[in-house]
Amino acid sequence: MGKSHATAVICFFEGMRKTYLLYGLGLGLLLIALKLIEYQFLVRMHIFEIYGGLIAVLFMGIGIWAGLQFTRQSPTPLSVQATPAFD
Repeated sequence: MGKSHATAVICFFEGMRKTYLLYGLGLGLLLIALKLIEYQFLVRMHIFEIYGGLIAVLFMGIGIWAGLQFTRQSPTPLSVQATPAFD
């Protein structure tokens, strides 16, 4: 007789492993390319919102910094009395 069905299936998949890997690699690269194109399209469609958000974050940071600078309490000076030196 010949090979059993299970052995024939395993041999078939071992021979197809290279094909599967090439298809997987090709589809993965295609997916990356499509996601980059989608990202570029998204950025171009919403560029004003992105710039507005960046400007808002910039001014929020400036506002927080200014608020901390203006509300900071000055440190109270410490008064230290010197003890007289004994001879």
